[in-house]
Amino acid sequence: MKIRLELCPICGKEIDIENDITGPEDWKPTFYDPDSGGEPYELRCQCGLTFCTGDYDFPEFVRKWNKRYDKMPDAKVFYVAHVEKRQVYKFVADTFKRFADTGNKTAHGYIYGLYGTHGVPTEYSLNHLNKRIIFTKKKDATMWLEKQISHNVMKEYTQNPDFRQYVDKYCQKHKITPEEAVQHKLVQFVEAEYRHKRVDCK
Repeated sequence: MKIRLELCPICGKEIDIENDITGPEDWKPTFYDPDSGGEPYELRCQCGLTFCTGDYDFPEFVRKWNKRYDKMPDAKVFYVAHVEKRQVYKFVADTFKRFADTGNKTAHGYIYGLYGTHGVPTEYSLNHLNKRIIFTKKKDATMWLEKQISHNVMKEYTQNPDFRQYVDKYCQKHKITPEEAVQHKLVQFVEAEYRHKRVDCK
C-alpha cells in the first residue's frame, strides 16, 4: 500500500520520504553506539520545519503527521516583548517544530538587539502566539508590553510602601490618579529602581 503524507504546512511542498525523513533504519552500529537501534523517525522539510513524535513505528509516525489539526505560522519574522528589559526585539525563525504527542509548537531562530547587534540563537514557544511574549506584528508586541509594564508597576505600588509614597506625591503634583501615573515613563523608571533595591535587600 502506498503511503500518503500530507503537504508541509509551512511551504506546501510534498514530503520526500527518501530524503526528508530519517529513522531507525538509517542507524548503523558504531564504537560509541553499538546497540541503541538508532533515533526515532524525524521529518525535516527543506523549508526548515522539523517534526518528531518519538515514534519508532513508521505507520504511527505517518498517522500523527497527517493528523496535525493546525498549521504552523506563515511568518518567519516575529517580535518578542521582553518584560524585564522593557523592550521589543526582532526574532527571525529558521526552524519550526511541532510535537504531535503534546501539541506544543516552538520556533528556533535568532533574536537581535538583546545581547548586542548580532543575532543570538534561541527558541520560543508558539503556544501563545499573538497573545503574550511573541507576536507577528511589532505594534501588537509593543501594546502588550506597555500593558504588562503598567500592570507590574501597579503591583509594585500596592506592595512597596516606599514606592507608593513616591507615586502618591507624583499624583498630587500632576493631579492624576495612580492608574494614570503608572503609564508615565518616569514612574516606570523609578519603579524599576525601587524594585531592584527591594530585591537586592533580600
